[in-house]
Amino acid sequence: MAGPATPAASYKMISIPEAQDTVLREADALSPQATGLAEAVGRILAQDILAPEPLPPFPASIKVEPGH
Repeated sequence: MAGPATPAASYKMISIPEAQDTVLREADALSPQATGLAEAVGRILAQDILAPEPLPPFPASIKVEPGH
């Protein structure tokens, strides 16, 4: 069972930018990890993914007309 809550008045209120700066300054960066696609759900890319060739390999434009 948790102890009694500390009154909020005992904490100094800071601005959101100051809180963000504190978190970014104090948090350690995680090292990149290689993982399979199925295990990558919910993760963030460490770098951009680039296609070796343009896809599709030709100019593509689709015009959909009503009724077709």
